[in-house]
Amino acid sequence: MAKFSRRIRRLKDPSRIAPFLLLMMGLAVSASVLAQQEKKAAPRPKTRAEFEAYTQLYNEKDMRRKALLAGKFIADFPRSDFRLAAYQLDIQANEALGNHEKVVSAGEKALQEFPQADKQPQIYILQRLIRGYQQLNDSRRTIESGERLLEVEPRHLTTLLTLSMVLPRFLPEDETGRGRQLDRALEIAYRAQRRVDAIVNGPKPSALTPAQWVRQKADLPARVHAALGLIHFNRKDYPSSIEEYEKSTALSRGESVDFYRLGIAYYYQALAVSQELAEWDAKENPDTAAKEEKEAQFASWRDKAITALAKVIVLKDDAPARVVESARAQLEQLYKSRNNDSLDGLEGVIAEAARELGSGVQ
Repeated sequence: MAKFSRRIRRLKDPSRIAPFLLLMMGLAVSASVLAQQEKKAAPRPKTRAEFEAYTQLYNEKDMRRKALLAGKFIADFPRSDFRLAAYQLDIQANEALGNHEKVVSAGEKALQEFPQADKQPQIYILQRLIRGYQQLNDSRRTIESGERLLEVEPRHLTTLLTLSMVLPRFLPEDETGRGRQLDRALEIAYRAQRRVDAIVNGPKPSALTPAQWVRQKADLPARVHAALGLIHFNRKDYPSSIEEYEKSTALSRGESVDFYRLGIAYYYQALAVSQELAEWDAKENPDTAAKEEKEAQFASWRDKAITALAKVIVLKDDAPARVVESARAQLEQLYKSRNNDSLDGLEGVIAEAARELGSGVQ
């Protein structure tokens, strides 16, 4: 089971997926700087010292040294034509070093100093702000940066996918605010879905190998369906949530949190039917056939919840501890309801879930 979990982890490693998206979106820092230079007159150094300082900064390979040189260049040459490029190199270096506070600080300063910057530098900086604020667990600024980027480029796929997941995860406490934010999340998720459909139904990008393209054609739709599943889940529209999570988990079988929410959505459906059956038992002359139909529905949803939650246990090495703990508790409760209040045989159910994941059966 541990070996299987490691294999799934390799498939879902974000570092293996992000480069493909970046290639498709053309957002490398060098491309950003080139786009700026092509659109406007080529920047020129005003002094020999400025030329030498920027050349040293641009050519520096050591990221710690590059970050220091970038900060020094920005401080020493306040009127340089290369300041925006220096900010981008500063961001690049600090992102590589994991200095997320410095990334967002440099990014915000660059956008404040250059509000009319060309499109590609703005996209580059805003993408790094989104990632930096995510790493700092600042959901509000992550959302703000994402919305700013969509003002610059409404079709930016990476940002559409990010916001469609972040918006429904970090909701306001008041009902009005929650509803408004979920509506916005749904709108963005549908925009992402249209972009993804166009990509996966189009030709293979030349930058991708056939194997990479196959993986992208599964990963991108899976991310959209997972976002839609979460939005519907938070709206308490569990049938729609189930429909989306069934699609996402069929495409990407290593996402433990998606299986968890799928299991909980099935659990809520089963719970609602259980409450109906309790009321049915109180009737004097219940419709036996209708009751049997409800009982079959309850058993079906309970069993599907058990299967989904068992898959969370299989993928526990890649799941947050609180998710695994909750999944185990709900799984045991549901299994006992099916198995005369006994956990005998539960490990066999988990083993079967592992086999299903390994074979691709849902």
